[in-house]
Amino acid sequence: MSTPRLAMSTWSLPDASFGECAEFAVANGFPALEIALLDPLRLRRQLTAGSATEAVGPAAGALSLSIHAPTAPTLVLAADDPDRRAASYRLAREVLEYAATVGAGPVVFHLEGEPARRTPAEKRERHRVLAGPLAGLAAYGAERGVQVTLENTPPSLPTDLSGGCGPLAELIERTGSPSLAATADIGHAAMEGGIEALEPLLPAVAHWHVHDNNLGADNHFRLGGGSVPWQELAANHWRGTDATLVLEIYAENGLGDPDPARGAIASRQLILDFHRSL
Repeated sequence: MSTPRLAMSTWSLPDASFGECAEFAVANGFPALEIALLDPLRLRRQLTAGSATEAVGPAAGALSLSIHAPTAPTLVLAADDPDRRAASYRLAREVLEYAATVGAGPVVFHLEGEPARRTPAEKRERHRVLAGPLAGLAAYGAERGVQVTLENTPPSLPTDLSGGCGPLAELIERTGSPSLAATADIGHAAMEGGIEALEPLLPAVAHWHVHDNNLGADNHFRLGGGSVPWQELAANHWRGTDATLVLEIYAENGLGDPDPARGAIASRQLILDFHRSL
């Protein structure tokens, strides 16, 4: 079976332009790049781009692109305040239009609300309310040839409203939308109680975020830098997949990888070597 498509994230080169990130990805053998639209100022500049070359530079033509949409507090799909929620959906539609303009594939969204510790039952009730709007957002993306995905966020995130892999899978099914899928984040699942937590989400997965951690914090280390048993997923779920695996390695707040860009390269090589050994 073929090895999976491996991408790096612009998060791994936080001080570089998207064009520089694209050039680095191509130079180091990556066939794909995920653009993290997390900085509000950079986001606004990107949303006015008219083409992939204008947004990401000439190297964009050699790469498959995906997008990580803004997160809280910039974009809060599950906000309690209806005006803030409406503004977030407007911004989400802008991001989908941008993705269509630059020819990007999946767009990754977090399901976040105001910082609060909600019970599992409260999160599920929120899902009931959000199913319709999320189905509408997925349809908006599908009309433009862009897939909307929801990521399982870490249980330690104060704004998390995904509720974990099981409830997120139920929400995706509840929407009834064939255009809504999941981004499976293996580090976040490991924090939830082991990668086995991903099991109910797997049928909905169209995209992956891959990184390591110490199981107690969302470190985003390179593979091998923590305790996540990624080899099991590589053997059972990544061979022959059409989904992109984004090596989401970064050093935010000094808690992550000491050299994220080199960490992404090293992680890519680990996965390639592992697949060749099967």
